[in-house]
Amino acid sequence: SVDIGEIRAIIVKHEALGDMHLGGVPMIIADIISYVKSDIVILGVGVLALVLITLAILFRKLKWIILPTATCLLTVLIMIGYLGFAEWRATIVTSNFPSLLIVITMAMAMHVAVRFRELYATNPELSNRELVLKTVERVSLPCLFTSLTTIVGFGSLIVSRMRPVMDFGLIMAIGLVVAYILCFVFLPAALLFFPLGKAPSARLGQLEKSPLTIFATFTERHGRMIALGAVVLFVFCVIGTLRLEVENRFIDYFRESTEIHRGMTVIDQKLGGTTPLEVVLEGKGKNFWIEDENRVTLREVHEWLDELPETGKVISADTMIRILEGIVPDGKVPKLFITLAIDQIPPDFRRTVVGPYLTEDLDQVRIAMRVRESDKSLRRDELLTTIQTYLDENPKLSGDIQAHVTGVFVLYNNLLQSLVKSQINTIGTVFFAIWLMFLLLFRSISLATIAIIPNILPVVVVLGALGWSNIPLDMMTIMIAAITLGIAVDFAIHYIHRFREEFKKDSDYVASMHRCHSSIGRAISYTSITIVAGFTVLAMSNFVPSVYFGLFTSLAMIVAMLAALTVLPLLLITWKPLGKNQAVSAESN
Repeated sequence: SVDIGEIRAIIVKHEALGDMHLGGVPMIIADIISYVKSDIVILGVGVLALVLITLAILFRKLKWIILPTATCLLTVLIMIGYLGFAEWRATIVTSNFPSLLIVITMAMAMHVAVRFRELYATNPELSNRELVLKTVERVSLPCLFTSLTTIVGFGSLIVSRMRPVMDFGLIMAIGLVVAYILCFVFLPAALLFFPLGKAPSARLGQLEKSPLTIFATFTERHGRMIALGAVVLFVFCVIGTLRLEVENRFIDYFRESTEIHRGMTVIDQKLGGTTPLEVVLEGKGKNFWIEDENRVTLREVHEWLDELPETGKVISADTMIRILEGIVPDGKVPKLFITLAIDQIPPDFRRTVVGPYLTEDLDQVRIAMRVRESDKSLRRDELLTTIQTYLDENPKLSGDIQAHVTGVFVLYNNLLQSLVKSQINTIGTVFFAIWLMFLLLFRSISLATIAIIPNILPVVVVLGALGWSNIPLDMMTIMIAAITLGIAVDFAIHYIHRFREEFKKDSDYVASMHRCHSSIGRAISYTSITIVAGFTVLAMSNFVPSVYFGLFTSLAMIVAMLAALTVLPLLLITWKPLGKNQAVSAESN
């Protein structure tokens, strides 16, 4: 029931307290919560503002600004309302779902907008209703499969066994269903209430001379360079993934200018550490830990833990025994003296001072220590392994004594380790599941394989970039791979779906590639620009994992777009999965 904000206000109000800082796990949690609340509002508004600017630049039509934005807002509003009714509380991880849902819904709405404008440019004689129906008919199926594959990507988070991450995956899966329904029910219906206006330039419908054809021309002329570059980048980033670490420090979650960062630094340097780490020793029989030989064992363990460079203040029952040793003349405290001293302590005071470190039967003892989070050499897993190895191999801790390592420090480390292992182990399964969905959609093993290859690259690139940047994995950065995979596969589905349509016209792979770049390539580039613009807003957050999440997801989207516009068409025109190139056959005849 303690309000950390009130305590902070009191300290700020009383100048006599001097330069004081709040720290510790409660303050870490309190500041994270405050940053989460701030991110939900400020970053959500920032993402929406950038999306509006992007729409205005790309389409320059009021209705293509209002309608996609309204669709995004309605999707987020429905999800927030649902979570509110379900009493589903926001966490560090789930706080980013509004921003993410806005950019994903906007991406889907953009495909509707781009195809509608293309159809209108090609068929200016059609009515508004006919154009809407044709747009829905041609875009709804590929968007359905992109939604399903994205759901599979987010669904991989559900197996993480970490509740906030599982909730995030489930929330995004439900949100994608809502987004799809609104994009193909609300958005088309709303389009009927807006006048058609002047038809776009006929060049838009001719699929020629688009700025994106530069990628098609480059792919046509420099295919080997693209293939070699993709392989080199893949190998380089795979090596980077081998450098990935799960180790991280709470203090690194906050910018150096924040109060929590300064407070944790002061507490680490002057007050003995921040994060709790505990060792519990269980003995057999009543009064076990006041026996002379067992007290010697306790002191040895206490002193060994105190000498570790990562630990600060260490407190245990031995601390109180040392106080008693300073009172008696010869420094030797008999067992009876300890028993009498404990009995003479008032019950309330005993529960507060003795209870946390020694049980009433004196058969269990707790050694409490605090770890210095500001220590740049801190390695959580290595520290826990060192302590556990010492406890397991110490001959005095065998037989009648059982040792356990526990505390917030252990809990957080175990959560991260299990999260990363579960995600890394499921990436291959997710790729296979998406390949099966590609196979169902395209009904071709070669097309399904071609579609999955470019999607491996952005996932490996973002993980490799994290590794080479020495940025450790945490609850936020580990999700980038799943999100990247879920969104990147959308590009492949839309491109191949349109490529098959264009190939039916003249059975010319190169010509089909050029037309695809001028049609679906526009939608892919517009979508990528919108997503990157939206995610880069997260760089404004005071919560550093959110900053990394935004920047590296933006990087992944750029790589995914480039792969969809170069590597994917290169595979299509090289592999020729749709049959022979009729243009080449005609020339040879």
